Parts: sequence; C-alpha cells; structure tokens
Amino acid sequence: MPSNQPAARSRRYAARGAVALVAAAVTVAFAAPASAAEPDGGTAAGWLAAQADGPHFGEPGVTADAVMAFVAADSASAATKSAIEWLDDPAVIDPYIGTGSDRSAAKVAKILLAAKAAGAESTLGGVDLEKVLRDLEGDDGLFTGGFTSVLGQSLAILSLDRTSEGVSSKAVEALEKGQCADGSFKFTFGSCDDANAPGDVDATGYAASALLAASPGSASDNALDWLESQQKDNGSFVAGYPGAPENTNSTAMAAQALASGGRDAAAEKARGFISSLQNGCDAAEGNRGGVAYDASGFDPDNAVMATVQAVPALTGEGLVELDPSDDKTDVPTLDCSNGGDGDGDGNGDGNGDGSGDGDSAGQLPVTGNALTLPIALGGAAVLAGAVLVFVSRRNRAGKQSS
Repeated sequence: MPSNQPAARSRRYAARGAVALVAAAVTVAFAAPASAAEPDGGTAAGWLAAQADGPHFGEPGVTADAVMAFVAADSASAATKSAIEWLDDPAVIDPYIGTGSDRSAAKVAKILLAAKAAGAESTLGGVDLEKVLRDLEGDDGLFTGGFTSVLGQSLAILSLDRTSEGVSSKAVEALEKGQCADGSFKFTFGSCDDANAPGDVDATGYAASALLAASPGSASDNALDWLESQQKDNGSFVAGYPGAPENTNSTAMAAQALASGGRDAAAEKARGFISSLQNGCDAAEGNRGGVAYDASGFDPDNAVMATVQAVPALTGEGLVELDPSDDKTDVPTLDCSNGGDGDGDGNGDGNGDGSGDGDSAGQLPVTGNALTLPIALGGAAVLAGAVLVFVSRRNRAGKQSS
C-alpha cells in the first residue's frame, strides 16, 4: 500500500508547481537584484546557467541535475522551463531511460524527480514516468529496472513521495533493509560484512534524504549519525573507495541530508568546505561562481557536475525541500566591478571568500535578464486562472479520496 503521509504534501506540491510554471513564463523586468553573502548558491547557479548548450547540458541526467540546482537556488526559472521542454521529447528521453524491458529505474526516477521538483507533469516525451517507475517496483519493494542500487532506490522514493499516490511502504522498507549496523549504506544492496566495500557517503546521503522525505525515524537518524562520524575537520567528506579525495560531490550529498535532518552545525561546516572551492572575483571571468570538484583546482571538465550538486547544499534547499513556487527568472552573477582584475587562472584563492587580489569580499550578486522568456501579461492572467481552477479541483478530489 502506498504511504498516506505524502497525500497532503503532494497536493501542496501540485499547487506550488502549477503556480511556478506560470511564474516561469513571465518576466518581471523590474525585479530587485538578488542579495546573498558570498560564497553563494545563487552565483553558483548563475555560473551553471551560463554553461548550458541551449536548453540542456549535454545529456538528460546532467540536465535533470541542473533543473534541481536551479530550483534549489530559487533562480533561473526560464532555464528550468527550457530544460523541461527539452526533456519532453521522445528522441531525448527514450535513449536515456531505455525502452520496454530495458528501462532503468534509477534514470526514470531522476527525470521524474526533476519534473516534480520543477512543478512539471509526470509525463515527458510521451512516457508516463510515474507509471513506468511503479511498474518497475518488485514485490519486495526494490526497483529492479537496470542496475539495482541504493542510489536508484533512494531516487525512486524521493520522486514518488512527491506524487498524489505517494511511495509504497515496501519500497521504504526495502531501502531500510540495506542499512548496515553502523547506520551507513553501501552503494549496492548486499552484505554489510564485506570489509572491501565500506559504507559510502554518497549512497548514505541519498538514502538519508529519501528516508527523511518518506519515513523519518530511527533509520534516518542512524544514517545522519554515521555521516557526522565521517566528516573531516575541514567539513569535507570523501567517497567510499580507497584513495578518494575530499570532494565537493560527496560533501554536498552529505550536507543536503544533514541540513534536512536538522544537523545544522555539521551541515554548515560542510557548506564551508564547498564554499572554499567556489570561484570568486579573482578567477577568470567565465569561471566566477563555479565550484571545483576538489582542491587540485578548477577543471571545467568536472566543474558542472560539482556545481550542480553544490548548489542545493549551499542554498540549504536539498532533495527533500525542493520547491519551485518562489523561483525567479533572475540569474545571479558576481559583481566584480569594484575589485578583481579578472586575470586569474580560474582556481580561486582556495579560501572561497571571494577576496582574491581585488578584495571583493562582501560584494553582492547582481542579476541579469539573459534567460528570460516574456509573454503577454493578459495571457498569463488567463493561464493563472486556469491553474487555480485545476489546483482547486485537484485538492477537492484529493480530499474525497483520502
């Protein structure tokens, strides 16, 4: 049986999402500039938006991650809308998620989560993603399409938790069964006695977020306890393989879960590490706001993947909280007009304080209109009215079926 807990929440998501899609279509030309202290998730999202290849980021998975980053930053809503429209194409979706018996549960879940987080429909490219994902759930609660993993199970729970039907208790229980005695999760389901496959920070971060969304309790608490025990003195985390460096991606996944679980001190410490890898005004102009993968320096080849996961950690709006209702079209960028010569190598100063050679600490982001999509206000008003009618009917239907 699907959990009853998400029913009211899913109606709230529907209302927020529907209104957000209307807002994404309207450009507010006189919107006030964003204001946030550096280092900042908004400026990271601004850098990310500038890396797009038109409406996408090269392939559907990264594009879905970028959508969630924009929602987490409450910005670039026009870029979010364009990305969802790009995903709404069979030529894009089918090669990624697979077709027929070759469908990947993890990939279906990721696209569905991005769609729900953006307030979009569950059907993209002619594929009812919610139905496909439910069909991939086995009798034991595991989602078996493609490679079964803790990551895929967690994404499935997070995405279905945002639907009106919710996620099944079997799916949550199947994830909990994969938890080791120390509170950690491994990347794959299996024995916790294998000394060669220790608990994985990324997998545990995803699992903790999924449990916090669908069934907070002792399992999520134990996962958070384990994450805190793995945090380095500088706030960082490492992936679960030998020789793994302290890195943005693992730290971001842990930080999101810790913040969602109320472990504020540990989450803030993790954000500090990520901020230390964010480029400020001393970086080359095209790299400002981006986040490096690790302390070896800013590498454009892996900076997009580092930044998409860094943004939700920096903003504090993680996988559990993603909400498009307050997203704006503004795309924050660093204002380096009062300092920084822009001749840096793109590696930042390693401190993430944005001071660099030009002492830009304390400057606020400014926003631009590069990614706006204006429409007639009259048409928007009609659309808004239609949305409100839809949401009202949806809520009444939800109450009648509760």
